[in-house]
Amino acid sequence: MSVVVGFASAPEASSAALVPPATATGNATATASETASASTAQPALCGFAALEAKFPPEEAWPHGPGVFCGDKTCAAKEACCNEAPTPRCVPADAPGECSYLLHCDEPSDCGTSLYCCLGRIDNYAFKSECATKARCDQFWDRPGGYGLPAEEICARGGSCKSAARTCIPDAKSVVSGGQCVSKSARASCGRAGECPAERPWCLWDEARTQSECIARGPWLGEEGVFECDSRADCPGGTCCSYSGYTRCCASANVSEGLAYAQQVCKKPSDCNPGEVCHLYTKDQPNLLAPGLGTCGVP
Repeated sequence: MSVVVGFASAPEASSAALVPPATATGNATATASETASASTAQPALCGFAALEAKFPPEEAWPHGPGVFCGDKTCAAKEACCNEAPTPRCVPADAPGECSYLLHCDEPSDCGTSLYCCLGRIDNYAFKSECATKARCDQFWDRPGGYGLPAEEICARGGSCKSAARTCIPDAKSVVSGGQCVSKSARASCGRAGECPAERPWCLWDEARTQSECIARGPWLGEEGVFECDSRADCPGGTCCSYSGYTRCCASANVSEGLAYAQQVCKKPSDCNPGEVCHLYTKDQPNLLAPGLGTCGVP
């Protein structure tokens, strides 16, 4: 059955005059109803509750030998060309352009001694491969490129090869849905002091000047989230400060030649020889939580 939708014609003046004005009782009833609705409205979330609400739970990434690619798992001697809109399996040794060429997406793809690592091989191209720990700590792009070391990756819901790292969800990952982070990192968190092992990260709310210890999760890299507070939290690397958050990173990120980030410190001994720890104060911009600073020249 078809339905015709049209515009109603404007009422005549005489018809409009027949509409009774709202009575005092009606107004009171409406006001009471609005007040009741307002009183039952859910309060706005803030702090960690608001942050956690931004990241609904996701299913585990498919596990097992072979790279998961779109909606299937690639066979042995195949890699995944993970490009939208249709990721596809390709021969592992096939030449060709691919933004993400994946030979692994979790440790089980790499046997007992190698790590599954993701690295940049050109300005806009990345590759994952099974590599030694030494190679995983190197950068894979051409000389003069970004110079960022590769990183160990994991499948969401899985584990990392390194005993010093644990796998957490990565909401931005198109490769494996997971990322490996330090097991030992425990950030200082204002009046709470050093965060406990079960809630090792700190959430600093600049607007409310409040902090709270939080669990590890996909919110790594969000403003106000601090994974670490010194290089002691980051075995094999250091603690980097970016725009309003900290995370463990390769030491190359804070090297003089690259300087993608600043090295975080609590005291002078956290810095390299010849540097000092510049602590932040409450009247400075929202870069770090109170009690933290960055290393720099005297």
